[in-house]
Amino acid sequence: MFGTLAKAFGLGAPEAPVFKVPAALPKLRAVTTQELMEKAGVTAPVDVPDLARKSVSELLSVLLNQQQDMLGATKTLAQALPPKTGVKWAADSARAVEAKLPPEQKEAIRAADAFLEHPTAANRETAAKASEKAGPAGPGGLAAQAASLCDVPDGPPIPGGATLVPTCVTGAVVLAASLSPPSVTKMPEFKAPAAPALGAVKIPSAPALAASVPLPVVPPNSPAAIKNAQTFKPLLDRGIELASG
Repeated sequence: MFGTLAKAFGLGAPEAPVFKVPAALPKLRAVTTQELMEKAGVTAPVDVPDLARKSVSELLSVLLNQQQDMLGATKTLAQALPPKTGVKWAADSARAVEAKLPPEQKEAIRAADAFLEHPTAANRETAAKASEKAGPAGPGGLAAQAASLCDVPDGPPIPGGATLVPTCVTGAVVLAASLSPPSVTKMPEFKAPAAPALGAVKIPSAPALAASVPLPVVPPNSPAAIKNAQTFKPLLDRGIELASG
């Protein structure tokens, strides 16, 4: 009875959100679950040792609903989506927190959108410039960076672009999630390290910074894990929606 009353008045432990992952995700690339797990750096839990032999949908469901591994699920989905669909996910994630972003990050979102509408070499270059101006510390800059790495029909491929796009997409989604709580009113300022005198130290690229975004490791169903899942849910739901077509 007390538990019922507690829920009615919003008291007690928060409930973990349930992620609905369709059995069919037709918009994903043709890649095996084993390959995705390796690329995303996720491992099978003890109670699902054969996870690598299951479908991608089952993999995502285990990560989201059982392990509550939001970073692992984000990396997995970013690896599975086609590059331009990944850019769309990154841009939509940035747009979800657009009110908290500085002008340069907003401009970068527009550049990613323009590329998606017309994926040309010229728009890819515009996205690259917008990303450089915005910087890698915000989701808009990383969405534009992802766009700048995609293949286009009227230009040469970007060396390593196919590998780097999912990293930028992951970074954009994670940074958008970090800005989602109401307590965060604006994107923190980011100061790039000063250029070294002799050029001996290389400033990390946007993809490298995106890959280094930390998330605390917390046990499933703990208050911290549930709060994390609640924060990521709208963004991951959007990614799953794009994968569903």
